[in-house]
This record gives sequence, structure tokens and C-alpha cells, in this order.
Amino acid sequence: MEYGTVVVARLLYGAVAWCGFTTAVERQRIEEFVHHGVRAGYRSADEPTAAQLVEDSDDQLFRRAQYNNCHVLQSLLPNRRTYSHALRDG
Repeated sequence: MEYGTVVVARLLYGAVAWCGFTTAVERQRIEEFVHHGVRAGYRSADEPTAAQLVEDSDDQLFRRAQYNNCHVLQSLLPNRRTYSHALRDG
């Protein structure tokens, strides 16, 4: 099995929920853990860091909640604003 599909996926599974509660030391340990995969040859060095992966997961969750009217988190978001522009006089 691939390192990214097993180890990194497990690490990121609930990262959106718990990452905000971590300290700087804990986040550094997570980065070191992910970087260990680079040193061991399981990951390439140009792949995203753990912080970037967590941020991408968070953005993806927000987009899903924002654009899916049936999403369970949709009710927690503010109402969408609608804009109408009148570009011509008259």
C-alpha cells in the first residue's frame, strides 16, 4: 500500500476537527512524522506539507458545506447575498 493512501489519509481523516486544538509543538511533531515518510522514501519531497494538506481539507469541507444546500453544516452559514447590477442608465 502507498504511504499517502494509508498513513497520510489516516492522519488527515479528522484533522479538520482536531487541528485547531493542537499546540505548535504538536503541529511540529505531525510535520516531522509526515517528513519521515520523505526520508524513508515513501513520499517525494515536493509533496505538500501536513499543514497544507490540512488547510486543503478544511477548504474542501467549507466548499462542500457552502455549495450543497443539503449539507448538514449549511444551516450554520450566513445567508447568501444576491447582487444585481444595473450597468445601463435608463
